[in-house]
Amino acid sequence: MRYLLYTLILAFTVTAQPRADIVYRFQGQMERPTDVAVLNDGRICVADGVNGRVLVFQQNGEYEELRFPELKRPLGLAADLNGGLLITDTEADAILILDQYFTLKIRLPLNEAVDATDVLVVDENLLWVVDNDNHQVMVIDRQGHFQSTIGRKGSAGPTFNYPATISYGRENRIFICDVLNGRIQLFEHDGSYRGQIADWGITPGSLFRPKGIAAQPDGPFVVSDSFTGVIHYFKSQSSTGSVLTSSSLEPLRLNNPLGLAWGTDGVLWVVESGSGDLLGIKIR
Repeated sequence: MRYLLYTLILAFTVTAQPRADIVYRFQGQMERPTDVAVLNDGRICVADGVNGRVLVFQQNGEYEELRFPELKRPLGLAADLNGGLLITDTEADAILILDQYFTLKIRLPLNEAVDATDVLVVDENLLWVVDNDNHQVMVIDRQGHFQSTIGRKGSAGPTFNYPATISYGRENRIFICDVLNGRIQLFEHDGSYRGQIADWGITPGSLFRPKGIAAQPDGPFVVSDSFTGVIHYFKSQSSTGSVLTSSSLEPLRLNNPLGLAWGTDGVLWVVESGSGDLLGIKIR
């Protein structure tokens, strides 16, 4: 099955643009890392949940390890507005908010029924939390007070089938990776639905198992596909999309890519969960 998918993707992408080069490969003895976030000062944070830690990389590949008693199994990461870091911890059933010095400032406990896989800072007070098992997004404030939920299980309109990750995109819209529906859902800050990007499938412009998303406010956005190992590139919300290719015009295929984040220098950082590495990709 996987070989057939690879063959079909290759057939549709021999002339795909843009091309991409892996310019960094950082190793930190990670085991199945899941997400990456780039802070305002350029530091790159990776969730290494199996080992109960977060690694913080510099641009030269050197890293430091974050461990503290409240940190159990980090899964999702998000850069905070003040230069700090937010962590969704699937074992601790909490969101941990750290300042720019990685001091834990706030621990927001979540109901055990919530399966938090990612978080997005919407403004100075509100957070959107992806609740994977319950097929919805929770809106809470920084004090942990529940505000509302968005979505339910389904395949039509503003519904989800195991959403995973979340990002900002053009026009300050919120992009949510809807895994088993094979699409990206678009919402406004007030929760109003603004449509979808892509459909389930295996050809360029369609998504098979989308897991990670990284969007730019005034630029393109990218989506990782964990099963096929490719990264889909969209110039805009209305573009069909293509698959990143190597210099030999073959699909740039990675080993179970998950979390994505744009760096301050335009490098796309990718968590390659299968190898346990952090990759830096330059798109041209």
